[in-house]
Amino acid sequence: MTPLLIATAFAGTAPAVGHYGAELWVSSATKTPVIGEIRGQSVSWLLVEITDRDGQLWQQHTTCTVELLDGTGSSRAALSPRFISSIPVRSYPVQTADGYRADIGLEHVGYDPTYPLPTRADAPGVLDWDGDGNPGATVILEIPVLGSVEMYIAQRAQITLTGQVLASGQVHGGLELPVMEQQTLGASVSLLNRSQPIRPLPEDSGFAMLQLPEGSDCAAIKPALCQAGVARAESCAR
Repeated sequence: MTPLLIATAFAGTAPAVGHYGAELWVSSATKTPVIGEIRGQSVSWLLVEITDRDGQLWQQHTTCTVELLDGTGSSRAALSPRFISSIPVRSYPVQTADGYRADIGLEHVGYDPTYPLPTRADAPGVLDWDGDGNPGATVILEIPVLGSVEMYIAQRAQITLTGQVLASGQVHGGLELPVMEQQTLGASVSLLNRSQPIRPLPEDSGFAMLQLPEGSDCAAIKPALCQAGVARAESCAR
């Protein structure tokens, strides 16, 4: 079976122009003073459009939903719809000289990127990202004993998608994560009002894309990817 799989994986060199749904998972480890490293993962569902601009492929995506998971794959945090809607639409070129490569570029959450990444709530450039009256972007955690807890964060990260286009038109691959930084600007419980070092885990990160019919919306992405066997089984089970 191995030669067949290899041949299939390299059958295409460039994705077709059109609309896609994508699952993107980013794994990281946060160092804590008592427990040690805690592993987590964010899973984003993206509505993607690939266009041809004078012979150069460009990719644009809108973030539809984001799930935040702990190391067991169970949901442990939530982002409000206002948080998601504040994530800007991203547009970037696609390179196809050696497989598929798309650098999304630096993404900034919770602050104005003309300023440095803030380390405190009153630092220049801090935004009320989701309009809830708190500094930065709000993440809602469900913690045993403490219950529902809010953390206010600022974050910058860079993600590059690298993979191959399959004969089926699907795109699969891994992630390069050269930048991943997060600062805690405040919390509803003082115990969590501190910034912990975060380390990206590109070896446990990746993405998958499937071409969708024109006019597809965010609601169509997960069902289509799960039905086609493109999304990960653990994501489809949630």
